[in-house]
Amino acid sequence: MTISKHIATALIGAGLFAAAQAQAGTVVFNASVASDPDRESVNAAVAAFEKIHPDIDVEVNFYDEESNKTAIRNWLTTSPPDIVKWYAGNKMVQLVEPGLLADISDIWTDDMKAEFGPGMVDAVSVDGKQYGVPTSYSTWAVYYRTDLFEKAGVAAPIETFDDLVAACKTFRASDIIPIALGSKGAWPLAGWFDYIDLRLNGYQFHMDLMNGKVDWTDDRVKAVFGEWKKLVDADCFAENHTSLAWREGLAKMNQGEAAMMLMGNYLIASLTPEAEPVTGVMNFPVINPDIPRAEDAPIETYHIPAKAKNIPEAKMFLAFLMQPDTQSLMTEIYPNLPANPDATPPNVRLLEESAKLAAGAEYYAQFIDRDTDSQVATVAMDGFQEFLVHPERLDRILANIERAEKRAYPN
Repeated sequence: MTISKHIATALIGAGLFAAAQAQAGTVVFNASVASDPDRESVNAAVAAFEKIHPDIDVEVNFYDEESNKTAIRNWLTTSPPDIVKWYAGNKMVQLVEPGLLADISDIWTDDMKAEFGPGMVDAVSVDGKQYGVPTSYSTWAVYYRTDLFEKAGVAAPIETFDDLVAACKTFRASDIIPIALGSKGAWPLAGWFDYIDLRLNGYQFHMDLMNGKVDWTDDRVKAVFGEWKKLVDADCFAENHTSLAWREGLAKMNQGEAAMMLMGNYLIASLTPEAEPVTGVMNFPVINPDIPRAEDAPIETYHIPAKAKNIPEAKMFLAFLMQPDTQSLMTEIYPNLPANPDATPPNVRLLEESAKLAAGAEYYAQFIDRDTDSQVATVAMDGFQEFLVHPERLDRILANIERAEKRAYPN
């Protein structure tokens, strides 16, 4: 793997070409990973970079995603590494505004911006400056067991939300768990809220809510929970899901006990060899047919802390991560979609199918915990978890989220 023309141009433009020739130093990299394949993909990228730059050591510290979310602000303010793995959208903005992330616009040449396209560039930009590098993105969809659908006599894909509610009752009659779910970590529930809101109220309303322009006590938000409650009342979700991590929820689908699961396409890497051939994928069903379709498609990004000690070497590593070959390598190991359109997506059936489903959307959201203030997202996701167990507490739950929103968006 060699330095591409675009990367070399970026290094020269950033004044890093001499550093590339000198090749000296250590880069400390704090990386959050979702699974063993995710970890392996990061290690592969590091090994490829060190092969080109043998005098630069990349020291990787791995963390699970929840630990990373909790600790990152402390790292950035007290003892920052040279590189952190994070997210696009509001999550990034919350670290840019207090000056915790370095401006790396100098490695984003005009050619590189054209290569990635405006959507990816905008995802790591604030006020026209770039603060990160997108490496991959995941699409959300409903994954389902074709054999269980056939056994219960349920047609796929499920087109409407009412059909989804009816399908739950049919699956229960066949002693099949309709929807696998693990909500011990509450974030998977955010996908349910996102999709019901996007399908019922539309993308613009959803983003206004995320940005504090709509109250959580608004009747249109209550209507989202009204639709969600239809699924609760139809006994759609796996029992005891609040005590299960998401992969423990997925195990019910892998074992042929549950019919479907709403999740990002990183689910694919955790399917068993027995389950993968009988797993299909479909869009979240329609609620209001007049609403343009929007999908959740969160982007994974890498950043340099403003107080990093080895910024030139860190920029070299980020420039390397931008290369199509690097992203092809990483997403082949950890099946995901490369952010650079010139990269080659992995030859994975379900990944290709989920990407095609997402491609027809008019809008893309990042996911609630990336689109809104972190404290609002935390209170909201805890509220979603409480709602599924105690839907009668909805008014109190929404009032709690509203208070968090007013603190985060006082104007």
